[in-house]
Amino acid sequence: MMDTVGNKVARSEIAQIKVLAPNMACQVIDWRFRRMAAARVGRLPLAYAYAHARTIRLADGRTKSIATRSGGSN
Repeated sequence: MMDTVGNKVARSEIAQIKVLAPNMACQVIDWRFRRMAAARVGRLPLAYAYAHARTIRLADGRTKSIATRSGGSN
């Protein structure tokens, strides 16, 4: 959408992506943790991936205000 209408018009979509993408990454990694734990496989690489996704989620100090403005949840 940014390519076709520009950043100002796509502002709400950008805000939604900033909230939803890190949350979804943490959720997917968590699902994988559970599956690998059942198979008793080492989880160290996933721990690094989860820490990275969590850092991205927390690094944006405006996440709470973006979630409020765009109707998302954090």
